[in-house]
Order: sequence, then C-alpha cells, then structure tokens
Amino acid sequence: MALELEKRIMLLFEDVGLKGGVFNVIFNKLVDYTTRGIDDVEFYIATNPGFDAMPINKIASGGELSRILLSLKEIFSEFEGKETIIFDEIDTGISGVTAKKVALKLKSLSNKKQLIIITHLPVIAAVGTKHYHLIKRDYAGKALTDIIELSKEKREQVLATMIAGNVTESSIDQAKELLRT
Repeated sequence: MALELEKRIMLLFEDVGLKGGVFNVIFNKLVDYTTRGIDDVEFYIATNPGFDAMPINKIASGGELSRILLSLKEIFSEFEGKETIIFDEIDTGISGVTAKKVALKLKSLSNKKQLIIITHLPVIAAVGTKHYHLIKRDYAGKALTDIIELSKEKREQVLATMIAGNVTESSIDQAKELLRT
C-alpha cells in the first residue's frame, strides 16, 4: 500500500508544480508497542530533482506543504467517504504558474467532490463555481464575519480588488480574463 501511495503522489506532484519530486513512506520499527502500533511512519520528500529525500517537516516550505497536502487529500478522499473537502488557504506560499496549476488541480478534484476553498489568490478563486466573499466587521467590540454569495458582476469586482487592491478598468479586464479560463 505504501508503494502505491508513493507512486500516486509522485504522479500528482506533476500536476501541482512539483515535477520530479520524490515522495517516500518510511517505516521505522519501534522497540515497544504503543497505542499506535509498533511502526513509526514518516513521509520523506525531495521537492527538486537531484536531492535526497528527507523528512517532510525538515525541508518542505509552506507552498510545498500546501501542494503535498492537496495531493494527499485527493488520494485519501477516495477512501474517506466524505463528499466535501475544505481547504483553508491552500494558496500558502504559491503564486504564478504554480498557483494556476493548483487552481486547475482543484477544478479537476471538484468534479469528484464538493470543495470549499478559502483563498487569497484570484487565480484560484476564479475557478470556483460559486464565489462567496467574507467581510469582517466590528459589532459592539466583537469581530463578526458576514458571508455573501457574489453575483457575476460583484464577483468580477471582488476578483479585480484581489488583483490590484482596488477596482480599475484594467483589473476588471484581468478578472474577466480569469473567469474565462
């Protein structure tokens, strides 16, 4: 089973901008049984070709962790029986081409499962079927969050603001372009 996981993860790595990455499942025998068994299991990775795999917690950046998690969740979701997967800030540490690859992977995964994605990247937000905007406000000294489903026009405005910090003719054009892809 571990070898199958390794193969599948490395195939998915290509989809999320970790082409040539290595993923190994390492089993270390413990001296005594614990409540978790006698094996200590650790994930080793090499995110760039030509490097030795090392413990994931020692070498993975935030962006790499996000993409590894996405790959693991895609595989594990087949066995969990859950219909919804929540990704909170799956965009940590990524941008540009890598963000687009992650967006396309999420879009593909959404054909199998319902995804709820909390993101700050317009390229990821644009691939969603529905778009909700969270607005934090102060109410009698407490922070409250409003969640609003966006219309097509409002969605363009929110994406434009995510792109440029405010709505401009150029950022609206960019938002429309993102929504077309």
